[in-house]
Amino acid sequence: AGFTLEEIGRLQQLDAEDDRAEARRMAQTRIEALDRQIAGLEAARRRLEALARLCASGTGQACPIIASFADPPG
Repeated sequence: AGFTLEEIGRLQQLDAEDDRAEARRMAQTRIEALDRQIAGLEAARRRLEALARLCASGTGQACPIIASFADPPG
């Protein structure tokens, strides 16, 4: 359900009737963490899409994807 193994262990220790507030708090915290991860992945995707477009443009310059992995001169 999107929880880490550690969080699942904690949830298993909670009482299904008495600890609802704690379970909701844990869920909200996890949702916030997932939102941050999603935002980071979306930003990485946008950067990669931009590099792929530049590579496909064939402007005579080196492919920026391959160039980003090249050893620096020196």
